Amino acid sequence: MPRQPSTKSDPGKELRDRADARAGKPVSYTGKSEFVNYTLNAEETQDVKRTAITIEFFESTSTRLVEEGYAVSFSYDDYNSCYSCLLRPKFTTNPNVGYLLNGRGSTPVRALRQAAYIHYIVFGGDWSSHYTQSKRQEIDD
Repeated sequence: MPRQPSTKSDPGKELRDRADARAGKPVSYTGKSEFVNYTLNAEETQDVKRTAITIEFFESTSTRLVEEGYAVSFSYDDYNSCYSCLLRPKFTTNPNVGYLLNGRGSTPVRALRQAAYIHYIVFGGDWSSHYTQSKRQEIDD
């Protein structure tokens, strides 16, 4: 389960957030988040690859995600030797608040294509029911 936002660094934040919520304004989420890990199967991988990568795809997909209240960021993942596209819900009203969704690819746009596919097609926009906490393996010796 995702952790609750911390207001220790700014004691007035909780009051401002409550006032914003009463006024119907979205409240920013500043707490810690957990990764939702998902590996595409072979059929899903082929389905993702069928999506054409164009400037229109990049513009429409990134604009849609931002308008839906997600922060979209790109970085290079040294561990997996690929680009990463990270989707992070920005507001507490988002059902995915407290979770992060990652897509990977050989280019930033391909990483966005994978993240968008997992978000819209695989999870139908709701990742919260797909989060499973990593568990340590029990010792059986």
